[in-house]
Amino acid sequence: MCSQRKSSSWRMARYRKTQRKLQRRFPSLGNWLSHLRRCGQIYSIDKAYNQVTTPFIFHAEDDWSFHRAPFIQPSFELLEAHPKIWTVSLYSMSCFGHPLVKVPEYPFQIQEPDWRKEGWGGMNFNPGLRRMKDYQEFGGSYGARVGYVTTGCTAEQTLSHLHLQAGFASARSLHWIRTNHCPAHRTRSEQGCNAVSHHRCTAAD
Repeated sequence: MCSQRKSSSWRMARYRKTQRKLQRRFPSLGNWLSHLRRCGQIYSIDKAYNQVTTPFIFHAEDDWSFHRAPFIQPSFELLEAHPKIWTVSLYSMSCFGHPLVKVPEYPFQIQEPDWRKEGWGGMNFNPGLRRMKDYQEFGGSYGARVGYVTTGCTAEQTLSHLHLQAGFASARSLHWIRTNHCPAHRTRSEQGCNAVSHHRCTAAD
């Protein structure tokens, strides 16, 4: 199960207050899932993904902004045509410095496989469309593979390596889409590996 370490009461109160505001503003968005304590990204993803009944899911987080559409339909078409593309990156260029490369298998760029010899390139938790069947083929639980850590990006890195071993890759969007990662409201420990490498947000964001 998730870590027993409790978040401070003020932080949990802040999250609950934010959730109530979002529920009032977007009442038709669907189910809202909450934890009574900090459980980490992997636990939250497993809990949410196991309630999805559609063949595709668009994964996003509350601190990203998107500045051009459409991107769902082009991503869907690319995933339908290429079963070993795990997701479509919505970055117009590189993702946190991760280089894009051309390979013979695809008519588009993909994120460099095994970047820096650290296992990156098979998957990631950046916003993007993905197939539920790929998640289900990994047992329907990422936590069963990597555990339920609450900080850092080691679990994501390990999952990326496992997806590389299974032949997956992450594609670059065929359309120019500007995205921003805006984690300014998070503490350094909450940002994890994104504490240093993220896109700056402008006042317009």
